[in-house]
Amino acid sequence: MAAAMRRELINDTYIQADETPVDVQMQEGRGKNHQGYLWQYGRPRGTLVFDFRLGRGRDGPKQFLGQFEGLLQTDGYPAYDQIGGPRMVHAACLSHAERYFSEAVQLNPKDPAAIQIVARIDELFAIDAEASRQRLSLEARHALRQEQSRLLLDEIRTQIEAARSNALPAGALAKACNYTTTLWQKLTRFLEYPELELSNNLAENSMRPVALGRKN
Repeated sequence: MAAAMRRELINDTYIQADETPVDVQMQEGRGKNHQGYLWQYGRPRGTLVFDFRLGRGRDGPKQFLGQFEGLLQTDGYPAYDQIGGPRMVHAACLSHAERYFSEAVQLNPKDPAAIQIVARIDELFAIDAEASRQRLSLEARHALRQEQSRLLLDEIRTQIEAARSNALPAGALAKACNYTTTLWQKLTRFLEYPELELSNNLAENSMRPVALGRKN
């Protein structure tokens, strides 16, 4: 069944992926667990498949995805690079970018640059939330993004570049700026692809039971 679900996924056009560590009892080294990884691949509100691997290397997603040539949305982990078919399109997660700026705000609650950037990214999510509330079609959501999100992204990019020029090179704000600008093309793919979500939170949410079990 899992193999059939995998085939269904990689024959689709859009996959979100994420991974999380899990402790694994090994035959050797009694009393000591090995850290394995549970990789999750799924389409928002659709098919979801878990794939266990002993490591976190590129071989896992490379073998699972094979020659997948649709949209792959992930965080910025490099293991997702150089995999899939030649026409596969990489997309990144805006929630991950926002978290870096939120961490900068937590470290410096009076940092106006980080606060403004977080607020602007929240506005992007609010635009999509309104589209969801109105139950807009993908075509209508695409039009709304072109009208509102595109201009907002221009503002965010300008703010990030200004913040980076004034931030301490080793500080949290500089880290957030560097992460976001490095992934900028992948983060803004949603302007080109109406079906693409702003984040892979749905993929992350499917990992929560695993994370809760790890804590208990």
